[in-house]
Amino acid sequence: MSKPMVSIVMATYNGEQFLQDQIESILSQSYSSFEFIVFDDCSTDGTPKILKEYQNQGRLKFFSNESNLGYVRNFEKAIQAAQGELIALADQDDIWVPSKLDRLTGQIGHHLLIHSDARLIDENGVEISSSFEESARKMTIPKSMTEAILNGFVTGCTCMFKRQLLELALPFPDKLHIHDKWLGVLAFYKGGITYLKEPLTDYRQHVQNTIGAVQPTVSLFGKISKLLRGKPVNYQFEAFRLFLQKEKKFTQLVQKRLQIESKEVSDLIVFFDQVLLGKSLFRVISFFVGNIRAFEKGKPLSQKVYFLYLIVLCFYYSRRLMEAKEGISIH
Repeated sequence: MSKPMVSIVMATYNGEQFLQDQIESILSQSYSSFEFIVFDDCSTDGTPKILKEYQNQGRLKFFSNESNLGYVRNFEKAIQAAQGELIALADQDDIWVPSKLDRLTGQIGHHLLIHSDARLIDENGVEISSSFEESARKMTIPKSMTEAILNGFVTGCTCMFKRQLLELALPFPDKLHIHDKWLGVLAFYKGGITYLKEPLTDYRQHVQNTIGAVQPTVSLFGKISKLLRGKPVNYQFEAFRLFLQKEKKFTQLVQKRLQIESKEVSDLIVFFDQVLLGKSLFRVISFFVGNIRAFEKGKPLSQKVYFLYLIVLCFYYSRRLMEAKEGISIH
């Protein structure tokens, strides 16, 4: 019985420092039925040269964008070029375990998407953690759409999905700011997520990462809170408000693409609206408390309390903004 073709798609940008190690780990996979597609987003370092050398050897297909598209759009182009029955996403700075494709293709079964655990390494390849799932207290399979939207449960570099998912996921909507979460939420709604508790990727953490590696986090509020702690109150408000606007937009995009009238999803959008407009604080707090298991799933209570603080802070300042616009005096 022939093995299904896997399209490995990689998006690159100024990644020369770790790129060759990652390419070699992909080319050394024990699973041989794959194509390797790389789209470069106008790198200014040695990345294009490295990719051209591998392309000249016939070991990958290299494409260069005419203008810088950004991370999400670059991945979209790479995914659109894929021809395989299965598609695996690759970052430019990780290292794949030799059996990664064998394990994922063997375990995906009837599911639309599979993802796995990862080992965290630093810039020098030294292990930080043997399990990303455990160190980040990472959700792996949500129990509801609220959990799926509020938590980043799929890490792109660990996942593989079936071509059927593209019929729903592509084209990426305008203003989509995170593609792996998009793929994960859509696959979950269709009942097609599974997880393999094996570290099949050395997930590199370095100074270019937005979030540090020592205490990795993947949940919605976790990422933004790590950036806001200790900052001035006004800064926290502006940044968190922008963050919530993005998450509201993401939820609306999910609702539109799935063409669903889900009370669960609608209630989440209303929650974002109420915080952003400074309306119905009691309802805001009630929603948060009622869904506290979904917010920051698996995280300590102290972290949840801090997120509630951010929500109330955003609510308060949003209310002041609205009152100022309407010419209402604040007493």
